[in-house]
Amino acid sequence: IAVGLFVVTRGALTLIVSGVFDRPVAHFPIYLGSALAVEAVGLLMATSVTRAPIKFAVAAGAAIGTVGLAWEWAWSHVWMVFPWPEALWPEGAIAGFVAAISGACIGVWIGNSLMMRPRIAGAARFAPVLGAVAIMALVGYGLNEQRPAGGITAQVTTETVETGKPGRWITATAKLDSRYFDDGTKWAQALAWQGPGFENVDLVRVAPGTYEMAEPIPADGKWKTVMRFHAANTIMALPIYEPRDDAIPAAETPALPSFTRKLQPDREVLQRESKIEGGTLPLVGYLLMLTIALTLLALLAWGIWRVGLPDEPGAGTTAGPGASPGRSRQAGRASKGSGGAPEPRAA
Repeated sequence: IAVGLFVVTRGALTLIVSGVFDRPVAHFPIYLGSALAVEAVGLLMATSVTRAPIKFAVAAGAAIGTVGLAWEWAWSHVWMVFPWPEALWPEGAIAGFVAAISGACIGVWIGNSLMMRPRIAGAARFAPVLGAVAIMALVGYGLNEQRPAGGITAQVTTETVETGKPGRWITATAKLDSRYFDDGTKWAQALAWQGPGFENVDLVRVAPGTYEMAEPIPADGKWKTVMRFHAANTIMALPIYEPRDDAIPAAETPALPSFTRKLQPDREVLQRESKIEGGTLPLVGYLLMLTIALTLLALLAWGIWRVGLPDEPGAGTTAGPGASPGRSRQAGRASKGSGGAPEPRAA
């Protein structure tokens, strides 16, 4: 049901944005493989779903981290703009497997806490905590970025080619003053967007430190055109063409027949309108948003933990076994408020 609602909602939104408003098609994951994997595990471990929730969570997470991950890899090659490259193996598979089990433990804990008779107790209650810690560690690992010492400069030559498409289309060759990206390169691509439209072509290494576009790419008007290089935990970008933008403000970066430019961190090029660098106001704004997000997560976790606590021994209430302490106390106050003492619980 969850997958169905997701696909219908995102599919309708994509049709409206791309069909009615003539904007780029939004490509999205499908999650169907993960959903089927969880249902299969649920059928095979029917009794564990309620009697041993954490055992079920680990099994379901393992299914998501293998079958579900493989499904999304195949889906990326059918539908996504950036198919998952082979360079993700084995690092991406390991991270995805750990994240799947961690997320499943958190999800099962949430569902179990909302049951009238929670089954997670003892050491098993630490499983969702460990899952949350693992996910935070994976996020931190993914955000770890390294920049080449001294920077890298590229000598670029461009050539205008006739493609029959509107606007100026070019091929470009970049000769880097470093061989940093020659060994262990995960991918090297040229990207153009905001045309409106989207173009993505591979960069082919034709000589040590020298890369050229496999196909032409647009480089005028509203297009933003860059070369991108990814090796190890370094992602750098080389602006080829960027239009003038008075709202940022930013000057035009022209695609001249020949020019020399330094590679920059990928995020700074793709998001040149970002104000996170420099000044205290952007820093305060981002820290405020981080505080709000972490506070919301902490309150949600605390509320779910309170609901899932076992009943206090001897607490008088008419609620059924497994009700939370909050429910017991509320029932006791209601009974006293009506003039009578709380009734003892039946054995």
